[in-house]
Amino acid sequence: RYAYPEDRVVIYDKYINSAGMLFIQDLCSRLSNNTDVIIITSSKGGNCLSPNQIKIALNKKFPLLNISTDEGTPACLKSFHDRYIFFGERLMIELTVGTDCFGPIDSITGNHNNRESAIYIHDTTDGYYVDLNGKNLGKINIRWRKQ
Repeated sequence: RYAYPEDRVVIYDKYINSAGMLFIQDLCSRLSNNTDVIIITSSKGGNCLSPNQIKIALNKKFPLLNISTDEGTPACLKSFHDRYIFFGERLMIELTVGTDCFGPIDSITGNHNNRESAIYIHDTTDGYYVDLNGKNLGKINIRWRKQ
């Protein structure tokens, strides 16, 4: 219910595996039609999905959403360890481990190492901007509350 009214959701997760993808699919199923979903990730992890694989899978399952994926620039990937989900400029969820902490056991590896995560929810209405940089999408400015 919190994601539905947003017209833009940005997900930053360095490494998205099949368990993390299940969480992202669940999130996308709760969005309204024509929502812009931007995912910034890296394809350099062990059993990670590439930005293109993610985009193809999500477009097939959610054709009424506007899905964009990008590989983060090296500077962006080095700057941010935690994972972030931005709901418009209203709400940010910060995870200390990958989005796969919400998913089931990974069907590829049979393990699930990210069962524990600190999860922070931030009100971002009175904040400053943070720049997530993608190789193709360019700079994405996101409002992020000062701590």
